[in-house]
Amino acid sequence: MNILVVDDEPAMRRLEARWIEGAGHRCRQAASAAEALELLEAEPADLVVLDIGLPDMDGYEVVRVLKEDKKFSSGLIALTGYAQPEDKERAYKVGFHVHCTKPVGLKELEAAFQKLPSASAR
Repeated sequence: MNILVVDDEPAMRRLEARWIEGAGHRCRQAASAAEALELLEAEPADLVVLDIGLPDMDGYEVVRVLKEDKKFSSGLIALTGYAQPEDKERAYKVGFHVHCTKPVGLKELEAAFQKLPSASAR
C-alpha cells in the first residue's frame, strides 16, 4: 500500500513510517495538514494515518476537506492522543474508519490496518 503518515511530532512520525515500511508498504510523511493536502493532491494514497492535533488545521477538518473531493477514497486512521468517547465518536462521524489512541505499538497499528473496510466499501 501507499500510505501517508501525518503527525506534527517528528519522532512519532518517523517511528510510524519505519513500522509501515518494515511491513513492506511505501510511506510518505507530512508534518502538517497543509503539507498532507499538498502531497495527496500530487499523489493519492491508499491509506492516511492522521493525527488529529495538528498545528495548522485539526485532523477532523482535514478529513472534511478530503471528503469534499468526490474522488478521494483512501482509508483513514486517526492516530491521536484524543481518547475520550466523544473524541472517538466525532472521529467516526467525520469519516475516519479506525480510531487509535497514542501511544500505539506496531501490533496495534497492524490491527488497525485489518479493521479498514475494503476499498470498494469506502
